[in-house]
Amino acid sequence: MSKRFIILISLLIIPLVFVIWYFLFPYFLWEKEITSFFVFTPDYFHSVIAGKGGVPAIIGNYLLQFYRWPFFGALIQALFPTLVLYSFMHILHRLPIKRVWLFLAWIPALILAWHQFYEEFITDSVRFTLIAIALALFVEILYRLFKWRTSDDFVEKNNKSSKKLIYYIIPSMFVICFFLFAFTNKDLKSHERDYKMEFLASTGHWSDLLDLIGDHDDNKMKDLCYVTLALSNMNMLGNRIFNYPVNSEEFFLFQGDASLHGTFFNQLFFQHIGIYNQAIHQAFQEATKSKYGMNFRVIMNLIKFNIAEGNADLANKYMEILSHASCYGDWIARQRVELERSLKKERVADKETVYMTSMTLNNLYNFVQAGNMNIPLNHYYLCSLLIRKNLLAFTNHLKKNLYLLQNGIPQHYQEALILADALGMGLKGLEFPELLVRQFNEFQSFIGEKNRAMINAKYKHTYWYNYYFMTFPQDPYQPTNMVSH
Repeated sequence: MSKRFIILISLLIIPLVFVIWYFLFPYFLWEKEITSFFVFTPDYFHSVIAGKGGVPAIIGNYLLQFYRWPFFGALIQALFPTLVLYSFMHILHRLPIKRVWLFLAWIPALILAWHQFYEEFITDSVRFTLIAIALALFVEILYRLFKWRTSDDFVEKNNKSSKKLIYYIIPSMFVICFFLFAFTNKDLKSHERDYKMEFLASTGHWSDLLDLIGDHDDNKMKDLCYVTLALSNMNMLGNRIFNYPVNSEEFFLFQGDASLHGTFFNQLFFQHIGIYNQAIHQAFQEATKSKYGMNFRVIMNLIKFNIAEGNADLANKYMEILSHASCYGDWIARQRVELERSLKKERVADKETVYMTSMTLNNLYNFVQAGNMNIPLNHYYLCSLLIRKNLLAFTNHLKKNLYLLQNGIPQHYQEALILADALGMGLKGLEFPELLVRQFNEFQSFIGEKNRAMINAKYKHTYWYNYYFMTFPQDPYQPTNMVSH
């Protein structure tokens, strides 16, 4: 095997796979790590080895810990097809064939590189790489025993230019086609976008999350769930919710979705509104969807939720489990500091323990009826009432909870209150900006003129537009006493 060919292989396969993962799909790497699990405990090793994964699963799960850092994750991803390529190159080199056929070693390497996008963890990559190395060793042993002819023994007298075409250009074409296919694959890009959305939400980069999702009339339900969560965390729910096609409060969380990703989102939702018993329940739901009954994301969230609740025993229990992993020492140290701070806080017992059932609006109503004064939760409830066009319940709730307006009246609330005042059920003593009043009067004139073009151009993102033109799914379980609330 020529040194030039070995150098060419190294220059192609390692940078190719590394660049694809590090620059095009870094959030794939994050997702693989955060939904995996590995701890140095006898129970864990026994359960994994006794299962279908075996030793390759142990090796793969150990390596996945380092995918927390995209650089190392991309490097490890590049390592597998590289080892497969060199293994098959060695096998073909030892066989009695012409050296020109060595390019065939690229086929299993690129097949593995492509399969990496679709495997849940990296167990398949580890298994296939170990098999390739074992085959190479087996062929080497047989060669040393029987001393058969190798590819070096064949004298090739054909045209040198045609040899170079096969020897160098065909592998290069394989690489280019693989890169273009990965770069243009819409499904892979869609998954990468979803994983990036989850990453930004889990790390609290709410503005970046909104920029990623964008404002489109065809936003998917999952997008709108993350939109409302981001707006609420930015204290902008009452200012911008109608900038998006949110025509139902069911976009606030994943109802009836017990998938790995749905339960993760619901954890963020309940954490945000301070309902930690529900956040913990959703974390365990996610754990049941994980391959090993637990993953790093779940155990980290269980630690954070129990710290917020002041449950020192449970928080310490999960931190002890996580301490047997390789890469979470610094994170655990920070959480122990947070636990000490949390234990010093004064806590008021909930007036009533509440659970989410089927319909979001009913549950939000029950939460506020139970006296929950969590500000984000109350704003979710108020925005639900606006979506449902229930101005009477909206104004009544504000009358009883004026503390919600202590930092100012959100834009959509002002629009709703101006409309409520025109309908004879507004809040007394409130003054609205003159410009907003003029806009309301202009909107009403457009309504009278049936000038839909101007309404869409100037007022599509107002509550008034929602009130007159948006529709929402019927809720047969809506409480009959909600209007009087």
